[in-house]
Amino acid sequence: MVKQFIAVWVLFVAQAASAQNFTTAIAPGAKTAFITAADPDRTGPLFISEAPLDAEPEPAGSLRTSFGFHFMRPIFSDHQVALPVAAPAGGFVVGDVSNLSPDFAASPIFKIAYEFPSGGYGVQASAWILNLSGNIDRTATVVGANQNVNTNASSSTTINVANFVEGFGVVFLEDSKWAEHTHFNDTEVTYSIGFRTASVEQRYTANVTFEGNQTNLVGNTKFTGFGVTSSFSGLHPLHLDQEGAGLAFYSHLRGSLLIGQSIRDSSINTNMAEARTAKESITRLIPAMEAEFGIKYGTRFDPSKFVPRPALVWFQTGLTGQYWGDVGLLRINDSMGGQFTSTNLLLVGFTVQIGVDY
Repeated sequence: MVKQFIAVWVLFVAQAASAQNFTTAIAPGAKTAFITAADPDRTGPLFISEAPLDAEPEPAGSLRTSFGFHFMRPIFSDHQVALPVAAPAGGFVVGDVSNLSPDFAASPIFKIAYEFPSGGYGVQASAWILNLSGNIDRTATVVGANQNVNTNASSSTTINVANFVEGFGVVFLEDSKWAEHTHFNDTEVTYSIGFRTASVEQRYTANVTFEGNQTNLVGNTKFTGFGVTSSFSGLHPLHLDQEGAGLAFYSHLRGSLLIGQSIRDSSINTNMAEARTAKESITRLIPAMEAEFGIKYGTRFDPSKFVPRPALVWFQTGLTGQYWGDVGLLRINDSMGGQFTSTNLLLVGFTVQIGVDY
């Protein structure tokens, strides 16, 4: 029995060695190689390769980072105050403490986003810090007296914001029937929803002095909160290729709703009346809005020696504005009327940012 098996095996090897004819075929609908015998009388594969031919690479995620600055200043419509100071001869002199608006200040902003390999969805985070300050110092001569009225005021605003654990999605309006025959059919819209933590601090001081008499006004406010945030961003190509390089118009809208502790106090001290003080410490629900519009330019960057695939480097600049509700200084009354109003904070300015999509 063993001898017969060996004889059959030797005969099979001899026939295979003498033929030396094999062909490679691709199975229909698959990318697996089959090696079959050239002998037409022999059917069926002798060997099946485990390695796919012309296999497509696995899709990779997209990482986006950007850094830039907001250049903004607040609009203090309710900080325009006039402080009375007593005159030794009787009556009073009014010192005008108005038109106090800090200069534009640079606010650094950082963003990072990751789009999943499947495309269209991802996570992102962003943060920015703003420190603003301004002051005025005036000296005026009182008519009929040889004395000057000295007026000075200073103001500071600090805002810290972090948007984190934000999920986002991307929608192309060319897939929407309502935008099919409009100018927005090639617009890309990105929407997001997540969480935000923020703090807003303001301080305002004013002083008027005349012939040794003076009036002082001080206001402080601090809010720290946590809540939800959502944004919508649009990218409308002006001259843009399929890879995102070229010129485009961009827009960005964000709304947030925060809950937290609001601590405010105001005081006024004058020679004409007793000192007055107002204080508040409550839990408050604060709305916040942001808007940004401008131009974005992108160019492809392909340093093959350093990275395995090309990146998109872009630059954008535009106008920006922010609205913070109910974070104004606490109203306080004196003999000349009310100082401050419990109102909103409005910031306006422009932005410059640079980023990389990889």
